[in-house]
Amino acid sequence: MEEIFYRRGKGRVTKSLAVYSDGQRLKLHYLAFDRTKITREQRMNGEKEQRVKTFDEVYEFDNAEAINPALLPHRELTEAFLIECFPHNEGKEA
Repeated sequence: MEEIFYRRGKGRVTKSLAVYSDGQRLKLHYLAFDRTKITREQRMNGEKEQRVKTFDEVYEFDNAEAINPALLPHRELTEAFLIECFPHNEGKEA
């Protein structure tokens, strides 16, 4: 499968969506990472925050029409994918 879309959000909790397609099926891979919280004392000692994976799920679909952003994680990233790659499906709601 070839990656056809990738987008991620910014901030302390980073969310991302990678979409892959083989020309027939779509695979949506959702990830989210958070950061550990460290004290001021730990920071002064040179310790760094660590990234921690908090969410990792994959959904597969036969076509874009079957994708409903309201039922999937990271709705805003899913909607961005549909608008960019399948503009005729724009605005689909539950």
